[in-house]
Amino acid sequence: MRETQGSGAGRALALALIVIVVALGGLGWFISSQLDPERLKPRLVAAVRQATGRTMTISGPIGIKLSAVPTIVLNDVTLSNPPGFSRPDMMTIARVELTLAIAPLFDRRVEIGRIALLRPDIQFETLGGGRGNWVVQREPAAGGEAEPASGVTADNAATAGGGAGRGDRYAVSVEDLRVEDGRISWREQAAGRTMEAVVPSMTLNAPDAAPMTARGIVVLDGRQVAFDLQTGAASQLRTASEAEPWPLRFHLAADGASAVLEGRIAHPLEGRGYAFAIDAAVPEPAMFSALFPGVPLAAMKQASVHAEIADGDARMLLRADERTHR
Repeated sequence: MRETQGSGAGRALALALIVIVVALGGLGWFISSQLDPERLKPRLVAAVRQATGRTMTISGPIGIKLSAVPTIVLNDVTLSNPPGFSRPDMMTIARVELTLAIAPLFDRRVEIGRIALLRPDIQFETLGGGRGNWVVQREPAAGGEAEPASGVTADNAATAGGGAGRGDRYAVSVEDLRVEDGRISWREQAAGRTMEAVVPSMTLNAPDAAPMTARGIVVLDGRQVAFDLQTGAASQLRTASEAEPWPLRFHLAADGASAVLEGRIAHPLEGRGYAFAIDAAVPEPAMFSALFPGVPLAAMKQASVHAEIADGDARMLLRADERTHR
């Protein structure tokens, strides 16, 4: 009788182990199949297309590092500009590493967690009338025709490799962004002005429904500048209003000089309804002469500035030390 009970318990334990092994094997097969490069590439393209209305092109190979949090490696990535801007792509990136949440894959969703960018080249640009290329237009989740991206449309990308079809939802949420060896430029097409900065390192944290923060170093006109940015949540960019404006605080520091811009924007994506106060202290104003050619900074020994700017209104108070360069 004891032998029968013992053998029964042994068979039950063996059966349980078999079930666990099969379940783990099935889970591993599902994750691997969902992260297969041939299947994943069009899904990522479609996710970006739906989230931004832009075309992402992945020219290089895709690599996958399987772990508790899978990491996807993309090479030679571009994101298109809207029509009318000076170059076809808003950004080009040599290498992108991003993490994917596993659980949403079971629901046919692609959710991006952390992103690391190597050698990104990003150009922010405005056309006549102030329209900027950073304003994105999300596509309807239910479909609508999409332009081809790397031979894949948003529709057939959803079904490529066994997707769920037009009912798929693509979520792109970036909690942590890191930039290394980048370059950022600002171009005003109407005025013909361009400013460029090298970005040795930068981090951006944008938790869901929480304030965003960014810190890093840029090299502008050969001068190293440290910055610290704090804003409202990314999810509030589209819902901000006069009653609940989007907060922003931006601090710069370089060679003993510092500047703080702080205020709120009622319509941040449109650049309207803003009100900011700027306070700056500059021990050697001449260091910024190249950036402000129309201001006699070389004659000043030290200066502090307080400015208030708003839509259609600007007031500035410049306080300069009485001592001047001889």
